[in-house]
Amino acid sequence: MLVSLRAVRSRIGRQYAKPLNVEELANGVHMSAGRLSREFRAAYVEPVWSHRRHSRRSATDNHGEECGNVDTPTHPAGIVRDTRG
Repeated sequence: MLVSLRAVRSRIGRQYAKPLNVEELANGVHMSAGRLSREFRAAYVEPVWSHRRHSRRSATDNHGEECGNVDTPTHPAGIVRDTRG
């Protein structure tokens, strides 16, 4: 499960300029949109759309130019909680 969520998080970071389509992201990891949203929030403590907003913000520096390091987590949500009981 965590591998799938990391793939989604990475895809959000790479495609930050495109409109967010949770259904498409969920289909890519063989989940429903609702399940993806719940699992993502449980693992990363923020909803998918909020992580995407952070990815977009960190992809640009103060001058609005793109930086090359989009996938590096600089937000507390980059820390994953272990949800295995």
